[in-house]
Amino acid sequence: MVEPSSRSRRAPTDSSGEKPDENILPDGHRQSRQVLVVGDGLVAVVTAGFLAQAGLDPVLAAPANGRAPRTLAVLWRAGLALLERLGLRRPVERAGTPIASLNCPTANRSWTGVGGKRPSLVGIGRQQLHELITQQLRDDIRASQRTVTALDASAAGVRARFDQGIDEQFDAAVTTTRALVPEDESTPAERTVDTWEFEWPAECPVPTDPTEAWAAERAAFTVPLDGTAGVQLVSTTGTLPTTAVSADAVGTLFGPLFDGPSPFEALDGTELQYSQKSCAVPRSVHSVPVALVGPETRTSLPGDCLGVTRGIEDAWILADALAYGPTGVDDALATYSRRRRQRERDILAATAEMSTATPDSATLSPMLRRLSASRALAFSHVLDHSLPEEVVSVPECL
Repeated sequence: MVEPSSRSRRAPTDSSGEKPDENILPDGHRQSRQVLVVGDGLVAVVTAGFLAQAGLDPVLAAPANGRAPRTLAVLWRAGLALLERLGLRRPVERAGTPIASLNCPTANRSWTGVGGKRPSLVGIGRQQLHELITQQLRDDIRASQRTVTALDASAAGVRARFDQGIDEQFDAAVTTTRALVPEDESTPAERTVDTWEFEWPAECPVPTDPTEAWAAERAAFTVPLDGTAGVQLVSTTGTLPTTAVSADAVGTLFGPLFDGPSPFEALDGTELQYSQKSCAVPRSVHSVPVALVGPETRTSLPGDCLGVTRGIEDAWILADALAYGPTGVDDALATYSRRRRQRERDILAATAEMSTATPDSATLSPMLRRLSASRALAFSHVLDHSLPEEVVSVPECL
């Protein structure tokens, strides 16, 4: 078992109101559970970090079919507050770029927020963020060099199947990959969304302010990073395979959304990171004894600036439920599911209130209208100089 370091002995507190049981140790930790965390992104690493902080015994492994790392991460204040409990808030804020303004060339408007001691949004390169988290937590987490091909429920917990025919038993498992959840049932997809990411070409003048630009079925977002900028493109119209990997074709679709120099003339098609996101949502985020965390638990759209933080919140709630919730794994995961569903309802209600905050939102397709409302919630500190309750109260409520 890997012992938590002295810097992180204080674990999350259960907010469910349930009476602590006899399995809680004198130092406030629960008897150890060995938990397998399957994922190759930062949400998986943070999940393992919170589990270790709570006194559990996490093992981190990659799925058999890993994904290409994203270019850009944007952290909402709620996510930054939770990272502070792992000793990561200040390093992330120092390495990242505070976001306190927003330009919208398609609406011919710009906004500037009121400065504060702590930023409400921080943009950072996804790989840089992953390295910061991994470096901070490397002494607390055991990592397997083998990839996981399947997770199966067993009488003793969960049986993980690794490559080269190796099986191992764990008390519970957590994954960021929906396909690994046993008997997962998802609701039918409304539609799929095509998205591209790339780093702004060095040959072109780099934007100095965050921007968003909208058309009825397309949107483009840029976020300044250290000496460069991350770009996200979203389309709800459907994309031919040849268009997905062609910089010229993507430039034809999205070029009109860029005010000033376009990045597409200097962009190499090999630098494009293309993916297609389904809007299907699991009917449940756990199938005992396996829990699902991260973007595949919800319908958040690329570019909403809330996705990374909501994944960090998943990790926090799960660690709290497994370490300080009900004794049985089944009941603990049900607690996790209930608490994060309530959090999703709160975010949805707050987003609905922001649905008219984006200029010309009525002209957007329904999916992009929902995306613009999510971004308006994320940029509330810029648009109306306020922070909604969903940001300020998160660390205490979870």
